Amino acid sequence: MGTSQVQGNLWAARAPDYAEIVEQFGRPLYEEVELMTFRAYHAARRKNEPADEGCFRTNTSEDLMTAVSTDNTAPEGTDPVIAADETFDGTWPYPARFNEAAGFRQHYVDEGPERPGQTIVMLHGEPTWGYEWRHLIGPLSRHHRVVVPDHMGFGKSETPQDRTYDASEHILNLESLLVDTLDLTDITLVVRDWGGPIGTGFALRNPGRISRIFAVNTVLPLAEGIDDLMKANGAESRWFQWAQSALADGSFEQILGQAGHTIAHLMIDLQHVARPEIATPTWIRAYSSPFPTPAQCRGVIAFPRQVLEGPQGPPPGPPPMEAVAALRGLPAMLAVGMRDTALLPKYVIPAFKLSYPDAPVVEIPGAGHFPTEDAPETLLALLELFLQTSART
Repeated sequence: MGTSQVQGNLWAARAPDYAEIVEQFGRPLYEEVELMTFRAYHAARRKNEPADEGCFRTNTSEDLMTAVSTDNTAPEGTDPVIAADETFDGTWPYPARFNEAAGFRQHYVDEGPERPGQTIVMLHGEPTWGYEWRHLIGPLSRHHRVVVPDHMGFGKSETPQDRTYDASEHILNLESLLVDTLDLTDITLVVRDWGGPIGTGFALRNPGRISRIFAVNTVLPLAEGIDDLMKANGAESRWFQWAQSALADGSFEQILGQAGHTIAHLMIDLQHVARPEIATPTWIRAYSSPFPTPAQCRGVIAFPRQVLEGPQGPPPGPPPMEAVAALRGLPAMLAVGMRDTALLPKYVIPAFKLSYPDAPVVEIPGAGHFPTEDAPETLLALLELFLQTSART
């Protein structure tokens, strides 16, 4: 089944008249229709006209055609495209900090009391940035130091064009920030999606700096058998089925290279946000702003491609067994949005149990791939409980 068929079926399940739009315009190619519908959505929002947030389309064909002609381009470049002081209508009130120790301008926030130890480090996934942790940063920083970096190529961080964007690079970038610049110890790692493998890679290089791990809809590669589970996940995952199909028909980079226009569909439909009503104009602007041009989409393209095709650079060697044992001996917890269509819970939970057979797993029935968006209050309560019950005496 081709990409257009896969996407047509996905949309048809949610919007019965989507097929009519495709038929009317005679453009069954996914990337064309996707770009049309999302530009139309943004155009309607700018004009305060009705737009269906459930399927991101306007009411008329004329709106679609008008939106296609809208110039949404931005100059090519590598500098961060979001202003340092951008708060997205007050939803991101945290002062920006930047670190250049890794050879590019990496954005992070650093909130709460600056005291030795007891730091919470929160790592985002694909295709988000630190913004996804916004509901947790404020409450947690009342009593804890909270550091939230944006990976290279995401959020307010720079997108250098001479990098592979392999996970190994992100791990070294994180080490440059957390160790070389901030010298953090007694770290509670809070990781979601790609934050899991990146955070685990950092922890394996610095096991003595990690105190506990709180995982959210992610995989911590610390045991044999996880690769097999992830291969099975890839065969059923809506996200990876789409990525495999798009790679096969050559549309992969074209679609993800337009992430500034397609990100809401990528998140809500392919990865699954269980509460699409949260996709307000501010929310869409916050997540689409990092990706105005294909040059700024290097990171968002590289993550799924790395899963399907392997890293561009040399594959990492086996981790030191002493470091693996040290991490598997730490307190850990998994919170799982059970409606995730990218990392399926039926594979994520067993993968976590391979590394932490006795650790708690909490299922969140009403959340998808992004519990940070679907159930932030639940996630905050679970994390605070985990911090209390795993505190060192």
